[in-house]
Amino acid sequence: MSVNYEHQRFVKQVMEAADIVDVISEVVALKARSGARSNSYMGKCPFHADRSPSFSVSGEKQLYHCFGCDAGLNGKQGGDVITFVRRQYDMKFREAVDYLGKRYGIQAPPTWLADERGAQSTGVKDVPAGTLGLKARPTAFQFETKEDDGLSPEQRKERLLEPMRKAHALYASLYDSSHEAKNYLENVRGISAQTLARFAIGFAPNGFDALKPIYPNYAAEPRLLEAGLVKRSEKTSRYYDFFRNRVLFGIRDGRGDVVAYGGRRLQDSESTQSNDQGGEQEQSFQGPKYLNSPDSPLFNKRELLFGLYEAQPRISTTAQAIVVEGYMDVIGLANHGIDNAVASMGTAITGEQIQLLIRVGAKHIYFVMDGDMAGQKAMHRALEPLLQNYHPDVRIGFVELPDSLDPDEYIRAHSVPAFDQALSDSLDLQQFFALYLEHWAQTGLDSAYSQTRSLEHEINRLLGLIPPHFQHDPGVLALHQLANTQLQALTERIAQGQMQRSEDQQLIVQLPRYIKQLLIAANRLPILALNQSVALDTLLDRTIPAHNVLYKQFHLAIGMGMNRSKSDESASHLDEVAKQVLTSTDRLVHEFAIQSATDYAKVQYAAGEISTQEHLERLDKHARMREN
Repeated sequence: MSVNYEHQRFVKQVMEAADIVDVISEVVALKARSGARSNSYMGKCPFHADRSPSFSVSGEKQLYHCFGCDAGLNGKQGGDVITFVRRQYDMKFREAVDYLGKRYGIQAPPTWLADERGAQSTGVKDVPAGTLGLKARPTAFQFETKEDDGLSPEQRKERLLEPMRKAHALYASLYDSSHEAKNYLENVRGISAQTLARFAIGFAPNGFDALKPIYPNYAAEPRLLEAGLVKRSEKTSRYYDFFRNRVLFGIRDGRGDVVAYGGRRLQDSESTQSNDQGGEQEQSFQGPKYLNSPDSPLFNKRELLFGLYEAQPRISTTAQAIVVEGYMDVIGLANHGIDNAVASMGTAITGEQIQLLIRVGAKHIYFVMDGDMAGQKAMHRALEPLLQNYHPDVRIGFVELPDSLDPDEYIRAHSVPAFDQALSDSLDLQQFFALYLEHWAQTGLDSAYSQTRSLEHEINRLLGLIPPHFQHDPGVLALHQLANTQLQALTERIAQGQMQRSEDQQLIVQLPRYIKQLLIAANRLPILALNQSVALDTLLDRTIPAHNVLYKQFHLAIGMGMNRSKSDESASHLDEVAKQVLTSTDRLVHEFAIQSATDYAKVQYAAGEISTQEHLERLDKHARMREN
């Protein structure tokens, strides 16, 4: 595996794991936008003296944007989570990715920081006029005290379990006395008290010091911070509860100890309370719907599965495990008597989690994801770690539920026997691999040649992930044969233009030459392209078909670039050309956006979809945009 590929894979893993809402909410008090259904928040910008909230964060797009200053890099008003970390803490690109990797438990390649000069970074230029200065860099994700000196990692973990046990006893008692929390789980979600008793359920009330009865002085007990039970305000240095106004789902380790929590927001509407940084009354920010404990010496999200402690006896007995997305999926299935479900806690399954299931006796692992787009993406992302941890004695099944239903909704709409039948009818690894390759081919670049070449690269990459000592296993040889057959069949379909929807295919063919060069550059230098991608979010209107096609193709090109090993590293002149093209992303996309929007307005007017007045107004708007 080349160094270049290792670096691209690391960036991809970090981008998939990092949650921009989680990262920014540690710096900015975010408030859910009223009526927004897309995980969208507003807050006061940390980069200028913001009197009223002008800082927007989209959990769905994983982007931020300030309407009052250049909060991004190089004159841009926003960016992604990497851009925010670079801007907030004055970091270079690789430093920021390394910081996020440590935060989310992803190991960086040994050479990642060896030569910072080789990073694909635009560089942090002078702080834009009208914005605040750069903040001090965050401390590393550990909080060792004098008492930790000389202790082994296991001894340190044992010291942290004491406050976790005390906190859980308190949270559990608060749940028992909370009508609101019990009403949500038992009445709104329909979970029986008997089912809930199997899990470590708690409740964090709406406030900032719920743990004061057991720890009156948060500052005097640094273990609370290290365990992820409290946070420290950067503005006032005050300590306050990490979880507030949330039902808590305790995440247990192999011994049954609660080592972390997943918290589900109780109220989606705004309320008024004191904030954590000054005591003044203001509308409270809601934060994300689900919030996980931060990584700690006790908890690494990649290495634990929610519900595994509770499901282990059933998995050992039946040799079957069901992997779902979230906490409520596990509890919902348990409520229907299905006791062998675990959750990857909102992220794609990891190799460490697969090994956990194998160690407790799972011989047949079913992946049951929600039928929405996020669930489909989660199943596709599961393929890579499954191949890396391939074992001939472990069978894999894939179940995609219809109508965007989650497992609990599916059982309520159909029945438990229908769910059991869906498991029986699940796709095996070979069938799912074939569907994955077809999906990959359908989302190719603009030419049949690039689609075929990318597909061949992807097949070789995926099959190369299987451990060498299993490469001659009959199941793996069958995968190789299937891949060759699929490649031939899909190549023919690609050549015949059958692998794209006709409308998209036509629009891709019509893309101007300079945009196709931009896509090729994004495929060649995906990390730099990712850093430039905010231009598409700010300049493109995805209700316009041509804009939507460019948006999808640009991000597809990045994804393909991340997933391939760069075989022609000697062609540095091509990298330089691609870099020059990508540095002009703003200008190129702006030019394309105006021209294609003008053309689309003409089409709508000719079809009678807009009036003459609307047509003239749009033409005038586009003319003014071109002048600017």
